[in-house]
Amino acid sequence: MLMLDLLKELFSSGSFIPHGHCFLWRPGLVWLHIVSDTTIALAYYSISLTLASFIQRRKDLPFNWVFVLFAAFITACGTSHLMSVWTLWHPTYWLSGGVKAITAVVSLGTAIALFSLVPKALAIPSSLDLEVANWALQQEIIERQKVERELTYTKDLREAVFNESADALFLVDPQTLHTVDCNRRAVELFQATDKAQLIGIEGHTLQRYQFSTDELEAIVSQIQSAGFWSQELEYVTCKGNFFWGNIAAKPIAVAERTFNLVRVTDITERKHIEAEREQAEQALKISEARYRGIVEDQTELIARFLANGDIVFVNESYCRYFGVQSEKVIGRSYEPVIFEEDREAVVQLIASISPENPVVMIENRVVIDGEIRWTQWNNRMLFDEQGKFVEFQSVGRDVTNLKHTEERLQSSLKEKEVLLKEIHHRVKNNLQIVYSLLRLQRRKLKDQLAANALLESQSRIESIALIHEKLYQSEDLSHINLAEYIPSLVTNLFSTYNLSHTQIALRTEIEPIFLDIDKAIRCGLIINELLSNSLKYAFPDRNQNNLSIHLQLFTISTGAEKSTIQLNMKDNGVGIPDHIDFSRPETLGLQLVQGFVGQLKGTLEMQRQGGTEFRVLFPG
Repeated sequence: MLMLDLLKELFSSGSFIPHGHCFLWRPGLVWLHIVSDTTIALAYYSISLTLASFIQRRKDLPFNWVFVLFAAFITACGTSHLMSVWTLWHPTYWLSGGVKAITAVVSLGTAIALFSLVPKALAIPSSLDLEVANWALQQEIIERQKVERELTYTKDLREAVFNESADALFLVDPQTLHTVDCNRRAVELFQATDKAQLIGIEGHTLQRYQFSTDELEAIVSQIQSAGFWSQELEYVTCKGNFFWGNIAAKPIAVAERTFNLVRVTDITERKHIEAEREQAEQALKISEARYRGIVEDQTELIARFLANGDIVFVNESYCRYFGVQSEKVIGRSYEPVIFEEDREAVVQLIASISPENPVVMIENRVVIDGEIRWTQWNNRMLFDEQGKFVEFQSVGRDVTNLKHTEERLQSSLKEKEVLLKEIHHRVKNNLQIVYSLLRLQRRKLKDQLAANALLESQSRIESIALIHEKLYQSEDLSHINLAEYIPSLVTNLFSTYNLSHTQIALRTEIEPIFLDIDKAIRCGLIINELLSNSLKYAFPDRNQNNLSIHLQLFTISTGAEKSTIQLNMKDNGVGIPDHIDFSRPETLGLQLVQGFVGQLKGTLEMQRQGGTEFRVLFPG
């Protein structure tokens, strides 16, 4: 009830008169106060609203409560001015006084607040100070931006290096051993779908054979103590494929934290090459062992030496033969064991070995415990895979017994050659005796036909004797050179028939063909018979000098291993009469010719144009 009475009293006019009575209701004065107070009130309210809006927008301002007090103070002042206009007509002076009292309280509070705020406000920098501070702040911002750019560049550079590395890189937490980061190469090498598949796992889980707890502790301890750890491991990718990698780990500092930088290098190809090389080396060792076993088991003497003659290898047979130990001869020259008279020849023959002539056979004498023995060596050049000369290899054997046997055979052969020459000499002499006896007998004969028969026999015997004479004089005791034999045979026949080359022109063309004794005798007898017939019958007029005999011997090749001998005898004499049947000769001479040609497995042809020509063909 008291509150209602107070409010009623506050808004009651009571017995008061309006304030306009004080102005005597003079219009000019009344409107002056109305307009002035109203304008002041509106101005105060607009200031209050502006401050309220400013405070609402700048809540970050220091001492913003002062602005609130100012807004309340100004609003109260504006309200008191409105009450002055109200009381011109309505004498509610208690209400007007209350508004003024509120204004007084707000004004006093504002004054007290300003009094305490002045020292703090004075501490606020001036505009110049703010400009200086702002400039310094701008410089700091510029410097910070520069540092940020450098940090960004460093980060980008680190990321580029990190991701462009040819090796897989991991950042690993040294406490948990979990991967914190990895580069693109790690994703590729371990065949992961993305980086997230590798982050957060323990690195050793990617190994084909994972480390035990004790092994991991030992690795961590080594990294902490030595600052480095490395090993070659076999890894399994996220897709289940295997590869070999070289892992290296070391601690590094990143953003004031310590991590282990783990580098994994793909060494699969190198491992495969090493495995192939190990297999090749193992195969080579086996091959060398087999080769050494074969070489050591050989009965032949085997030695290898350099171009300067220094020995690099000898087998057991070599050591046994020369009575030496391999370590005593390796590194020394091969020459001392060679007989002194043979050394120069051996050195020259070794020097003649070349890529064009890589193998040379040498027979030389060696001295073993003062005994001279014969050896035979097969020397060859050895080359590496690039074709470069490496060393010589000699494979030898003792041929002393063979040499002695050869010497005995040579001696025996010489004895037989002497004996054979003696036989040829004696046969020739015996035939000469027969020849002389026939000549003596021919001289005593009165029958010319019988004498001519003995003369023909003499020429035949002489042709055979001439064979033995040539063999006796020749180095080859089994073959006759027709190029030497036929001219002598022709000369003897001319002498037998008392003819000279001035009476009958003779031209011979004979190749150096060698025949064995059997063929040579038959060939000689054929020539003897045909030439005798020409000398006896072809030229009845002995004074004609335009007659000639042509004797030619041809070799006709009929294959790689066969040849044919062609014997042509031609004269330009009177020729063989037509009534003589050459296929069935009646004379002994022609019968002998056909018989000898048949024994030579040859053929005989005759032509009668311009004289007589005989052509004999038989295998060589």
